[in-house]
Amino acid sequence: MIQKEEGIPAENVPGINLNKSSLLTMIVCVGMSMFFLRAGFLSFFFLAPLGYAVIVTGSFFMIFFASASTNIILGLTLIASSSESVPGFWIYNVYLTILFLAFTWLIGSTNIRTLYRLIIAAAAGSLALLYEFLRADSLLYKVFTDIAIEVSESFSSSNAMFESESLIEYLKNFMLKGGAFAGLFFLFILNRKMAFSAVFIFKKQKIDKSLTAFFAPPNAIWILFGSLVTVLLTNFFNIELLNILAWNVFVVCGIIFLAQGAAILMYWQRMRSIGFRIAVNIMIVLILLSPFSTFAIGALVLLGVVENWRPFRLSKSV
Repeated sequence: MIQKEEGIPAENVPGINLNKSSLLTMIVCVGMSMFFLRAGFLSFFFLAPLGYAVIVTGSFFMIFFASASTNIILGLTLIASSSESVPGFWIYNVYLTILFLAFTWLIGSTNIRTLYRLIIAAAAGSLALLYEFLRADSLLYKVFTDIAIEVSESFSSSNAMFESESLIEYLKNFMLKGGAFAGLFFLFILNRKMAFSAVFIFKKQKIDKSLTAFFAPPNAIWILFGSLVTVLLTNFFNIELLNILAWNVFVVCGIIFLAQGAAILMYWQRMRSIGFRIAVNIMIVLILLSPFSTFAIGALVLLGVVENWRPFRLSKSV
């Protein structure tokens, strides 16, 4: 029997109304987010402090407004202090604003299943990312172009595969066909997990549910197969727009069954000793960091798909 998944229970939220303590939390977390956003590798985690603030204060709109407005004010201040012009500043900040809104809503909403919130948030973010990236004068396009030029210069100029124009076209095609969605999806998962972990560490509250009880929606398997067939047909008949849409649906379904495969693996781990769990986790990390990571992810997706006909867990409840 499938149950509707609830969001963060109200009793786990320390405070809905902003008091002195929660206001301080908001200021600190927004400040950390702005720092992470502009700190190289830490930019992958710039949403996590906002997620923590949403859980602690119970007000996702207030955190969204504070982060979006602070980012724009800080950006304008940096531009004013620099003699160089920044093309595409406002479009880039629209992209960031959508990310702030999507992520804070993902954390703060309570009436939609977590999986669906993740899909909706990632879809909104990926559309904003694509609009920003596909503009030739955008900040992101410039960053990726510079990277492509550096990569192309590192290889022989006789190899057309590594020419900067070819790399940019490949990247555009990849992002349009599910890459942007998958990237935002995993960015949101990573930051969501870190936010809940921070709440557990600093507030001693465990809110996030275990993945072991996750099951894909019953009809997702047919959508997966249908999108795969559509990808093959539209590629054969060269129907580009429908091919892009089919690829994105296929990626969404693939992520759903990846989650189900991971849930099965975690379920099996739970039935074993602590030593076995540690060994498996170390092995998983090593595989994901190795050239075999693609095969490992594919194996998890396949495991999730197979469970539709061969149940690996005793009962189905979400």
